[in-house]
Amino acid sequence: MYIFNIIIEITTEYLKTIVYQFVDNGITKIERYGNGHINDTYKVSGLNRLYLLQRINSNLFKDVPGLMNNINHVTSYLRESVIKESGNPDKEVITLIKTKENKKFYFDGFSYFKLYLFIENSISFDLAPNNDVFFDSAKAFGKFNRLLNGFDASLLIDVIPNFHNTVSMYEDFLKSTENATKNRLEKASKEIEFAKNLNKIQYLIMNELNNKTIPLRVTHDDTKLNNILFDKDTFKPLAVVDLDTIMKGSLLFDFGDSIRFGASTAVEDEEDLTKVHFSRELYEIYKNGFLEEMEGIITEREKELLPVSAIVLTYECGLRFLTDYLNNDIYFKVHKQNHNLIRCSTQFKLVEEMIKSFNLDL
Repeated sequence: MYIFNIIIEITTEYLKTIVYQFVDNGITKIERYGNGHINDTYKVSGLNRLYLLQRINSNLFKDVPGLMNNINHVTSYLRESVIKESGNPDKEVITLIKTKENKKFYFDGFSYFKLYLFIENSISFDLAPNNDVFFDSAKAFGKFNRLLNGFDASLLIDVIPNFHNTVSMYEDFLKSTENATKNRLEKASKEIEFAKNLNKIQYLIMNELNNKTIPLRVTHDDTKLNNILFDKDTFKPLAVVDLDTIMKGSLLFDFGDSIRFGASTAVEDEEDLTKVHFSRELYEIYKNGFLEEMEGIITEREKELLPVSAIVLTYECGLRFLTDYLNNDIYFKVHKQNHNLIRCSTQFKLVEEMIKSFNLDL
């Protein structure tokens, strides 16, 4: 216990020296914050100020300067848009604090750090407590897209190349079937056949982007409910956060991924597939909230493809899990036997139900 306390104390003092690269406020407390799986996040208490310190996962994000340029570009544009609408940019946009040397991040020789103002009186949800919150989460991501309408998405680098390139993902899947063990190929035979039978799904958004029939936009690329901060008192959305995966692509990526997660009746790794269903009711709730904010911004072709995006992004996620299973679980963390195959099965069950619900010929 004594050694453990020394380690914690050293860590706290070390983190204080990092924070002081950004601000002079006397730091009174630093504590772990949130349940994110990528960056290490800390809540920092200063003199009359709260901050959020993050140590960036440079194993995943290879180009940290590029990542921080993305965040700076987008948050600067968002602030201007919020001000034009007479909003409160300190509440509705995350505020990036630059170092005393006017840099967007600090590198101590080993790790990269960034600092934000902490948005006070806010709360986040892992699961929507009711349909009103789910509806408002759609409005939050719709507003995020609307406020960025007009931003030149080509300014952004791809922090994770081919992140939603389903065609590239399908190629990776085929390679995994060539190198997988006989045992894993047999266990995943049903899922492999399903993926191959619906292989045309890989082109449904990528061809539209490549042919420029839908516009290139800013994408958040991690549209989970807990990446929205809500007002603690009113439960109304304040700001979209966690902008590390900001890139360029189609708004269909973000919409489809929200549906994949939010309109499922079960958790991502539910073993009992009889519990896994696509909720058309939740889809309609989310769609209505999203379109309420995007009216006049979203194109007719994008609107037509909203159901398709749910299928593509769910198929894509299942393909990721299946590929990782065939590659012996080298990417996603697994906590039980056949974990990635179980995850894949839930996604493909949703794909099957989505196709029937939308009456699409795929």
